[in-house]
Amino acid sequence: MASGHLKLLSVLIMVLTVLGGAGFYFSSRTGTESHTVTITPYATTASSTETIMRPTYSTEWITVSQVKSVDYYLSLLYSNGTSPYGHLYWELRKLPDITNATAVAKITYLALNATNLEVREAFELMIKGGTPDQRDFTYLAPSWNTELQVLYWLACQNEFKKDDTLALAMAMVNGLWVTMGDDKVREAVRKDASDLLSFFRETDVLQQQKGFWRLEGYPLEAKVCLAWTGSITPNFSNLPLIWGIGRNYQTRSLGYLANGIRVNIEGYSWNTVDVATLKLMQEMMTREGWISSDIYKTIAFLEEYFYFSRRHLIGHWDKEPVFIMVDGRQSYDYTIGNVDWQYDFFVRTGNFQGQCTDESQWIDAWAKSWGIATNTVWRGAIDSSGQTFPQDPQHFHPVFFDPASRSWKASAVQLGVEEKEAGTRPLVFAMFRPPVNQQRYFKNIGRTPFHPNLNWLYGLNSNMFYWYPQMTTLKEISAVLTAGLSTSEMKQWLLYS
Repeated sequence: MASGHLKLLSVLIMVLTVLGGAGFYFSSRTGTESHTVTITPYATTASSTETIMRPTYSTEWITVSQVKSVDYYLSLLYSNGTSPYGHLYWELRKLPDITNATAVAKITYLALNATNLEVREAFELMIKGGTPDQRDFTYLAPSWNTELQVLYWLACQNEFKKDDTLALAMAMVNGLWVTMGDDKVREAVRKDASDLLSFFRETDVLQQQKGFWRLEGYPLEAKVCLAWTGSITPNFSNLPLIWGIGRNYQTRSLGYLANGIRVNIEGYSWNTVDVATLKLMQEMMTREGWISSDIYKTIAFLEEYFYFSRRHLIGHWDKEPVFIMVDGRQSYDYTIGNVDWQYDFFVRTGNFQGQCTDESQWIDAWAKSWGIATNTVWRGAIDSSGQTFPQDPQHFHPVFFDPASRSWKASAVQLGVEEKEAGTRPLVFAMFRPPVNQQRYFKNIGRTPFHPNLNWLYGLNSNMFYWYPQMTTLKEISAVLTAGLSTSEMKQWLLYS
């Protein structure tokens, strides 16, 4: 029987060579040396714009006595002949620590056995934007694809599901930390990305048990937002990653990149939400009855409870410097960036500290704790010189993915902020981009396309946000985010524009 299986395996490999394509799914069995592999032959049809691979007959299951070499699985990518898998072959070969054949097998099977087009799309985006440009750094940056490196680390520690876009999204956003971080940060990312993937998979099971919308069914851009635990801290933090914040750099701190230094473990921990905090938040939301199957109601409740209430201790936006102690560091009392500290502060005092930048980060974490995908928008007025002032209508607030309508929305209470002050005044409308494309993420020091020669609001880097191409009114913005911005348009804004 075993020899018959091996003979069938040889025949199928010959078929895959002739057809120029193969699909694989791999899962290991703990405590044994054998692995289960499914090989699905594919026929290739060409159109004027792309190559489409379709299964020709049902999957065969084969038991293989041992995993083959790294080169064997890379050769499958190389010989596939379909974009982006030839590029994936070269990108994986560049990784400095690619010795685990089982992990490479998982990546190969994830890529070649895909039936969801977003898997190929994710690989294409990683190949396009996952390798940093040395010209953006004063220190030696990795010369390899750090997003694929995170995917490899995930494969070393986890099983991949078929069409596992959640694992791909986790890798897409965490490559930034490998690019910017020191050795301790990289080790933390290797552990934390795996822990977060496990947490979200467990949360997906809880969602299923309660009859909620499941995060595994989210589109790619929603999973990318879910996987990114840094919120808007690349600039909006008291330990910013990139350029820093403030109308001038004399009253606020410069970012790690602007200072020409790698992100250390303090900066990484400060600007990301720990899985332990997310678990505590999830437990509290369940215990207190803050979570429901209606995502709109859940987000609206959290914003009313924490931000539009007496629990909100407002930061001194127009009276800086006012300092508080945050994890032993003297820090401004708004745009803090440290959500783990915020949670501890809330548990100790019953209060939440900061302005709308802090609220965006805070609600993002609470939403993530139950697998709800959120992102952050900024809408604000600027004068003729490109400057903005505290008295101008301007506001950061969360948007969330609504699975029921497959669109992105904002709560009415947020859209009503400064409605009277804004009136019919034209506003800038900007959407934060998670750091998927590192080729563009570090360009330009805090400039907006509306005033490209001015260092502007908070060092708000133009490449870290999608800028709606025209000034628009709050009424128009509210109409879009009430009806819902379609997932296809949001994907275009975040991943392609």
